[in-house]
Amino acid sequence: MEIAGHYEAHLDSHKIITALQKAYPNGADKYQLAPIDQLHIGGIKASEKLLMNLNSSDKVLEIGSGCGGLMRLMQGQGIDVTGLDISHGLNSLNSQLTSLSKSFKNSGKPNIITGDAHSLPFPDRCFNVVVMQHSLLNMPDRLKVLSECERVLKPSGLVVLHEVFQGTKEIPMLFPVPWASGPEGSSLVTEHVFKKSLNESGFKTDRIEDWTTEALNWRKKQQLKEKAEDVAAAPVSPAMIFGASFEIMASNLVKNLSSGAIRVMEIVLGKLK
Repeated sequence: MEIAGHYEAHLDSHKIITALQKAYPNGADKYQLAPIDQLHIGGIKASEKLLMNLNSSDKVLEIGSGCGGLMRLMQGQGIDVTGLDISHGLNSLNSQLTSLSKSFKNSGKPNIITGDAHSLPFPDRCFNVVVMQHSLLNMPDRLKVLSECERVLKPSGLVVLHEVFQGTKEIPMLFPVPWASGPEGSSLVTEHVFKKSLNESGFKTDRIEDWTTEALNWRKKQQLKEKAEDVAAAPVSPAMIFGASFEIMASNLVKNLSSGAIRVMEIVLGKLK
């Protein structure tokens, strides 16, 4: 549960929910929730782009659902989605944020499970799509995780990834970053190494896109906004999850993307059989 500890170390769900209730007494929309529930590189626009791979008829498992921003976007499109995260604290916050959302405050609790992606608590062939957004970077045994995805997917199922990869050049990565305080918590591999594990886990690459330039431009704009805005006036921010180190984490993201130490990719995988 070391990964859960990383995300829960500075988490104060009560403070987050209280601030949102005060700022948005009639409920918050997806953009008002985005500073706290779209914590991946690229923000809500990257999530909306990722959703172009899905259909409303899909039954989706999101692994690493975190604060639930992507889940709520999927639900907004009528998609049947189950969220799984190893952090019970984030799962609880996810449920509370859904209750505060204008779109879902009267729709009941989202389907969220606390569990480990290395051993998925689902029967064989029960989902059409597995989605992971900045999730594999915290999973030390990617082959085991992918094999579990293959098991729970129907024969024509897909894995849709929006993930961070190690750069192709041997450039050391700066820490801390949002997913890890140091190298021991980060499980990045290069695209080449990742692809080598696909056949063994029962997948092939259907499509791959490099989002690194787009991700870098987004993070630079976010930095400018964070410096220009009165932070005290914003009801919530990523620092309410990542703590006082978030500023240096955000700065290191820009440096790591700029140097080529990391890359951001969208990858769609299909089953071999």
